[in-house]
Amino acid sequence: MSKYRYEEEQFIIESYDEQKPFASFLPGIAGLNGIPMWVYYANRGQGIAGFGVENKDGSIFDFVPANVAYKRTELQGFRTFVKVDGKVHEIFSSASDDVFERKMLIESNSVGFEEINHTIGIQVNVKYYTTTNTSYPGLIRKVTLKNLSDSSKNIEVLDGLMTVWPFQNSNFVTKNLSNLAVAWFEAYNTDVNMPFFRNRSTTNDSAEVGTVEAGHFYAAFVQGRKEALAVVYDPEVIFGEQTGLLRPVMLMKESLVDLLKVDQVSANKLPCAFGAFVGELDDILTISSIVGKTDSVEVLNALAVDFGVDYFNAQESQAAQVTKELTDDVQGKTAYKVFDAYVKQSYLDNLLRGGYPLTFEGKEGPIVYHVYSRIHGDMEREYNDFYVEPAYYSHGVGNFRDVNQNRRNDVYFVKEAGLYNIKQFMELLQIDGQNPLSVKGSKLSIDPCDIGLIEGSIAKGAESIRPLLMKPFTPGELLTKMEQFDIKLKVSREDFLKRVMSKAIQENQAAYGHGFWVDHWTYNMDLVDNYLNIYPDRLESLLYEDQYKYFRSPDRVLPRKDKYVLTKDGKVRQYDAIHRDSEKLETENFDISATNWTKDTSGQVLKTTLAEKLMILTINKMTNFDPSGLGIMMNSDKPGWNDAMNGLPGLFGSGMSEVIEIKRVINFLTDGLSRYPKGMVLPVEVAILIDDYHDLLKSRLDQKIDELKFWESVQDKKENYLEKIEAGIDGRSVEVASEQILSLLESMLVKIEDAIAKATKMGDGILPSYLVHDAVDYCLNEGAKHPVNGMQTVTVKRWCVRILPLYLEAPARYLKQLKDKEEAKVIFDKIRLSGMYDEKLKMYITSESLEEETLEIGRARAFTAGWLERESVFMHMSYKYLLGLIKSGLHEEFYVAACTALPPFMDPAVYGRSTLENSSFIASSRNPNPKNHGRGFVSRLTGTTSEMITMWLHMMTGTKLFSSADELTFSLNPVLRSDFFDESGEVSFTLLKETTVIYRNPKKKDTFGTECVSPVLYELELFDGDKVNVEKITGALAHKVRDNQVKTMIVTLG
Repeated sequence: MSKYRYEEEQFIIESYDEQKPFASFLPGIAGLNGIPMWVYYANRGQGIAGFGVENKDGSIFDFVPANVAYKRTELQGFRTFVKVDGKVHEIFSSASDDVFERKMLIESNSVGFEEINHTIGIQVNVKYYTTTNTSYPGLIRKVTLKNLSDSSKNIEVLDGLMTVWPFQNSNFVTKNLSNLAVAWFEAYNTDVNMPFFRNRSTTNDSAEVGTVEAGHFYAAFVQGRKEALAVVYDPEVIFGEQTGLLRPVMLMKESLVDLLKVDQVSANKLPCAFGAFVGELDDILTISSIVGKTDSVEVLNALAVDFGVDYFNAQESQAAQVTKELTDDVQGKTAYKVFDAYVKQSYLDNLLRGGYPLTFEGKEGPIVYHVYSRIHGDMEREYNDFYVEPAYYSHGVGNFRDVNQNRRNDVYFVKEAGLYNIKQFMELLQIDGQNPLSVKGSKLSIDPCDIGLIEGSIAKGAESIRPLLMKPFTPGELLTKMEQFDIKLKVSREDFLKRVMSKAIQENQAAYGHGFWVDHWTYNMDLVDNYLNIYPDRLESLLYEDQYKYFRSPDRVLPRKDKYVLTKDGKVRQYDAIHRDSEKLETENFDISATNWTKDTSGQVLKTTLAEKLMILTINKMTNFDPSGLGIMMNSDKPGWNDAMNGLPGLFGSGMSEVIEIKRVINFLTDGLSRYPKGMVLPVEVAILIDDYHDLLKSRLDQKIDELKFWESVQDKKENYLEKIEAGIDGRSVEVASEQILSLLESMLVKIEDAIAKATKMGDGILPSYLVHDAVDYCLNEGAKHPVNGMQTVTVKRWCVRILPLYLEAPARYLKQLKDKEEAKVIFDKIRLSGMYDEKLKMYITSESLEEETLEIGRARAFTAGWLERESVFMHMSYKYLLGLIKSGLHEEFYVAACTALPPFMDPAVYGRSTLENSSFIASSRNPNPKNHGRGFVSRLTGTTSEMITMWLHMMTGTKLFSSADELTFSLNPVLRSDFFDESGEVSFTLLKETTVIYRNPKKKDTFGTECVSPVLYELELFDGDKVNVEKITGALAHKVRDNQVKTMIVTLG
């Protein structure tokens, strides 16, 4: 019998501590009016492996990587000692000699553990969850002891946390200076059994020494008693000199009553926090405890008036409700309950990277504000400095690619977010085609003249609100500071925030970061396509009505003469391809950490339409083709989606994936300009580049110049363009007729199709993802050195191109936009027979073998085969391929692949963790350790979630939701295999957040293929009570569907 199962909205693992170790986390969602906490857990000991506030420097139980957590959690984390009949039993101990049964219970916002101890006749359940909608962050632990015998038991219980770091000890201190740090440690507030742990003063080695007011606290309560339990915070009281912490030797020797009489010492030692209970266990005993942070002892004691088991039980309900409300957006029902739960978990994890959009009416239009987002990081991604904002309406920083991808489907759930996301990420594209790395969210600003209209909402402290509103703020910052200044409101917090927002102007924030990835821009078109799937009637306004700015980074891409270098071992390489002119930036007073927009020489911020912006993106990418005319160059220090191919830019690498994506942009522009022909007003520098490129492209297509001459000439023009815009945008504009633009786009498509055909031939029928170029003839640039690294620069005269082993990325992207089903089937068959298919696992892996490749291509080559980005089932890319299958019309092939590639259809004993959760990668059969084959690693926070939601939407709705040829038309064309319908022949899902759609399939046939069923009748019930039965939904009724006026929609398939 399997040790893993899903039932009653819990994923259960029997004998969890004997199964493969894995790491995961609580979502860190505390509600809009709560302060979140990060909490990581593993299936060892009592689970919690580290938690704290904000980041690693705010640890209460210090952060460690997963492979360390598996070893230390049982002894240094939460522990429970139960003394019965004079003998101590440690519950959940791997060293226990008792007879027991154990299980782990995972929910969306909690994790629990159960031990039925037959030796002592007691069942112990532990459940963890964080505080919700509270002014402080806290981790609540609910422990229930149930007497399994017929007679009462006298028990002594010590239950709590072995390791508590006092406030203001950084991650560096916990790992490197823990012996020194204890000199500052102190426990306060012990007289009321709520120890408050903090340093006595600041610890910096400087003349200025400050006090520390904030601290970490612990409190425990038992059901039926208002007063807090006695707390043991001195570990020596429990363990004596047994620093190995294996056995509570003092509890084994003495009664707990006597131990509680011992004077405890908090000085010069790392404290613990154990609640103590002595008494009778008749039936059920509940001990609820909390570990958290407050700004002072006084704040803690004021809050503690509400503490108790009943209060913590109410918090348990709120924690469950806050994630349920979020995931109700994707509520669905198929024949596979695990699949339905998996979709909801994917949706939850997706918004942890992209955020959940809230909408407000602002001064200049709708304000969309994303909450709950953060830069991903956990015990298996210890290399990332994660950050969970400790504020109301919490949101955080993310990387451009991550946030962009994970917001792809926002428009299907919060329609206002569609246009907002397009504008945010399009504005971050620069006039040189690059983009910043870091997306910071947004700030709000208010005209000082409008502040008076807000002050009327203040009951107390109106004089303090004006300074808070005089500078840019976030909702969380504003509400948190109002609380600190004791500002009281006449209205509810929600109504106050609405009033503030109504006078606010939103400004998106971003920061350059480091380097320019070649793929980031490629995700912008997903935002556009999905928006137009809901609003096809707004294409013209999307193209021409709004105004878009251009982000400006402090760094620029160097010309060839400065970055092509000769290494010490005689190799020509491209290193340190970007450069910062610090003197120029200083002259301009350029703030690197700020959000900077491109201005012309008169100081005006440069603005343009979306059509013009995409045209400028297109010319930047088309002038970045490699010397062979095949791929788009990695000429700016960073690779594309596969970060582990970090060596490719140095090897003059280029990618075909980006070629596919620029083709997509060109097709979009061609369609838009053909339907709504309008000229483009472009900066004169761009217009010159376009003219020059068009002339050269004509010459190349007419065979008047060869590919190398074309490339060199284009690069000369491009570098001249980059030099001009770096010096400053002139400010003059040139109007380019739509006919001229369409002619250029047509020629570009010819160039692209030729490149794809040639590259596919090189890949024996499979489009290669990566190419590298060797400089086979070059000359030294006498006396010229690289401006950054000082290496000798060279001029390359002749190149030789080769493809790398085939990767799944380019075929996945190609299939996604392919309309020819027969061609798609040929590609599918070839890939199935290639080294990108794992026959043992029936899954698709990142690439063919890299064994014969040089280490120079990047760290992927140095990784063990079948691990991380090297030849593993990297789930995000595997899902991109699955999405390509379903979008290209290979529906049967999609389902065959999905039923081995999606976790809910996997054997969890092999996967090694909850099959409701995604992983970054699954170890393939290439890995030298057979025990790892099929096992998932690096949990949850991955672009896989976005691909899954996209696939789910496609399965439930089909390709085109709305169309607008003559009038707005709504249609459902589900792609559902017959076995997904339940016993009644039904599948249901939530459409556009509000409408419940029920498919009725009495014949239980597929909705695709030669003998498929399709919608024949729509039965609609509107929220106003009206009922409508139609065969097609058009016109006003289609608008009602889009406007969320339909409550339920029953769709008969026949």
